[in-house]
Amino acid sequence: MADLEEEIVPIRRKCATCCKNFLAFLFSTVGLCCLLVGYTILGGFVFVELEQPYEIKMKLQRNNTLTNLTNSTADNYKIYEYSNFAKERQKTVELLWKMTREYNVLFEEKWKKNASRLLERFENSWWDGYRRFQQEQLKTTPKPAKELGSKRKALAKDNEDDLVWTFPGALLFSVTVITTIGYGHIVPLTPWGRVVTLVYALVGIPLTLLTMANLGRYMSILFRALYHKVCCGYCCCCCPKKAPKAVTGTTAGSTMTASTKSTVKKTNGRMSSTGGGVASAAAAIHVRWDDDSSHIQTVPLFVSFMLIVTYVVGGAVLFSLLEGWSYIESSYFCFITLTTIGFGDFVPGASLKGQSQEKFILCAFYLVFGLALIAMCFNLMQEEVIAKARSLGRKLGIIS
Repeated sequence: MADLEEEIVPIRRKCATCCKNFLAFLFSTVGLCCLLVGYTILGGFVFVELEQPYEIKMKLQRNNTLTNLTNSTADNYKIYEYSNFAKERQKTVELLWKMTREYNVLFEEKWKKNASRLLERFENSWWDGYRRFQQEQLKTTPKPAKELGSKRKALAKDNEDDLVWTFPGALLFSVTVITTIGYGHIVPLTPWGRVVTLVYALVGIPLTLLTMANLGRYMSILFRALYHKVCCGYCCCCCPKKAPKAVTGTTAGSTMTASTKSTVKKTNGRMSSTGGGVASAAAAIHVRWDDDSSHIQTVPLFVSFMLIVTYVVGGAVLFSLLEGWSYIESSYFCFITLTTIGFGDFVPGASLKGQSQEKFILCAFYLVFGLALIAMCFNLMQEEVIAKARSLGRKLGIIS
């Protein structure tokens, strides 16, 4: 029994360690990114399963209604035409025959003039009758059928290949939900779809904010290091090195301090010497650079701003090629999207049909990476503003 317990304890410890490692990875930046990507893909599959069958059903129903309405209108018009235009047509034919008998057919110009006048009168009466027929039909047609009739050309082109709720479309919808962009071009129509959207947003929005905050912070660290490595590396050669303002070292029983002013004090076992000499024995020496600049190297605001502008311009070129928009329209769309305003007047995929809808995925990645880039730039701007404020505070004597 004791041996069994001894075997169980290490297994429990291993399980606990594995769980801790899994949770640590899950809440790390990489883990959050993987979780967000998986959550978005899961949302795409779920919304396709919930909304696509209903969309297909509604398209078939609308097309059938339109077909029935068209056939009914055509039949009614035939009846109306025979009952109202038959007499007018017969009267016009008789007038033409009478005119032909009365006038000499050798007078061609005179005959054509009178014949044209009679035919024009017949055409006007026909159009007047057709307008009256349309007005009578609208009075007796239900409202849904009127809406279908006004969209006849668009509905006539509908087929099951031009669905909105495809996986790429649902994936873009998932991204717009969890990023709070919400274009409004595609919405769930089924009760279960709306319920799932509520739950999906309640979980996805905090997850997205947490992921973007972590990702933006780490991206800002990497970019700051890269910026000072590439752009400011020459300063090590061109700029003179600054002397340390203070050097501190500690030993087991004493603390020694030397400054450029070389002050000497001896208090409670603390010893220092004048004349600039420093006595230190086997101690970890820490050099502190006390200048007006911040300890953390920052990136200028202009650089962060130019990063955002460059990304917006690049997106404008991308969507101009994909959607056929002008550069002004594409730039406007990118700005409205990356700021999560999302008016919905311009929506990616409006001109994408059939197999081209796979480009939705590229649009979704552009949006997600753009939001991460915005978070990174905000972190860089925040660090720069804080550093400038501290520097100003030191100069004014507000902070030490």
